[in-house]
Amino acid sequence: MTVNRVPDHGQALHALGHGIRRLNLQMKRVFLAVAQEGALTPGQIRLLFHLAQDGTGKVSDLSDRLGITPGAVTGMVDKLEEQGLVERVRSRNDRRVVHVRLTDAGQRHVEQVRARFTHILSEAFKEVPTARVAEMSAVIHAVADALERHFEQKAN
Repeated sequence: MTVNRVPDHGQALHALGHGIRRLNLQMKRVFLAVAQEGALTPGQIRLLFHLAQDGTGKVSDLSDRLGITPGAVTGMVDKLEEQGLVERVRSRNDRRVVHVRLTDAGQRHVEQVRARFTHILSEAFKEVPTARVAEMSAVIHAVADALERHFEQKAN
């Protein structure tokens, strides 16, 4: 007879961390596949997604959101601006402040990238019932929420 043992808290956290690392690796593969189709880097795609969500952003804010240096963001913005996907706009209140925002072409590009991203995930999860996908999403968001709370408490 097989007895299902419940892992202790430490074992469960270790398994959670392992699962997150595996998920992170696979999501990088998805981003690479999508990026290669659109001739962008995964970092550039993430930047475009943040701008699509937030509307605009200062380089310093984008740096914080992406977890990279302001210099790296500036380099990405330069390349995306050359491609006509983003533009820099000076603040009317403070001319020293420069915001980055999507152009119309950038918005269309984000929509195309999202469609490719959704297609890959749809193919990968085609055998998984929608209710199960919703459960997985809820768990992932709960993990992210717990980690955000932890680091916000540490910062305060």
